Amino acid sequence: MSQEEYNALQKQAKSLENQVSDLQGKVNQYEGQISDLKGQINDYEKQVNDLKGQV
Repeated sequence: MSQEEYNALQKQAKSLENQVSDLQGKVNQYEGQISDLKGQINDYEKQVNDLKGQV
Protein backbone atom coordinates (compact mmCIF):
# COMPACT_ATOMS: atom_id res chain seq x y z
CA MET A 1 0.00 0.00 0.00
CA SER A 2 1.36 3.36 -0.98
CA GLN A 3 1.52 6.31 1.36
CA GLU A 4 -1.19 8.01 -0.70
CA GLU A 5 -3.52 5.02 -0.33
CA TYR A 6 -2.80 4.87 3.38
CA ASN A 7 -3.51 8.58 3.81
CA ALA A 8 -6.76 8.26 1.85
CA LEU A 9 -7.88 5.39 4.08
CA GLN A 10 -6.94 7.35 7.20
CA LYS A 11 -9.01 10.29 5.95
CA GLN A 12 -11.95 7.98 5.20
CA ALA A 13 -11.70 6.39 8.64
CA LYS A 14 -11.68 9.79 10.33
CA SER A 15 -14.72 10.84 8.30
CA LEU A 16 -16.57 7.67 9.35
CA GLU A 17 -15.63 8.26 12.99
CA ASN A 18 -17.11 11.75 12.75
CA GLN A 19 -20.30 10.40 11.18
CA VAL A 20 -20.64 7.79 13.93
CA SER A 21 -20.10 10.48 16.56
CA ASP A 22 -22.79 12.68 14.98
CA LEU A 23 -25.22 9.75 14.85
CA GLN A 24 -24.51 8.89 18.48
CA GLY A 25 -25.32 12.47 19.39
CA LYS A 26 -28.64 12.19 17.55
CA VAL A 27 -29.41 8.88 19.28
CA ASN A 28 -28.74 10.49 22.66
CA GLN A 29 -31.01 13.41 21.73
CA TYR A 30 -33.81 11.06 20.63
CA GLU A 31 -33.42 8.98 23.80
CA GLY A 32 -33.85 12.16 25.82
CA GLN A 33 -36.97 13.09 23.88
CA ILE A 34 -38.39 9.59 24.36
CA SER A 35 -37.73 9.83 28.08
CA ASP A 36 -39.51 13.20 28.20
CA LEU A 37 -42.50 11.76 26.33
CA LYS A 38 -42.67 8.78 28.69
CA GLY A 39 -42.78 11.24 31.58
CA GLN A 40 -45.63 13.13 29.92
CA ILE A 41 -47.54 9.88 29.34
CA ASN A 42 -47.12 8.98 33.00
CA ASP A 43 -48.44 12.41 33.99
CA TYR A 44 -51.48 11.99 31.72
CA GLU A 45 -52.14 8.50 33.10
CA LYS A 46 -52.09 9.91 36.63
CA GLN A 47 -54.53 12.65 35.59
CA VAL A 48 -56.84 10.06 33.99
CA ASN A 49 -56.74 7.91 37.12
CA ASP A 50 -57.46 10.96 39.28
CA LEU A 51 -60.44 11.83 37.08
CA LYS A 52 -61.70 8.23 37.23
CA GLY A 53 -61.53 8.47 41.01
CA GLN A 54 -63.66 11.59 40.96
CA VAL A 55 -66.41 10.03 38.84
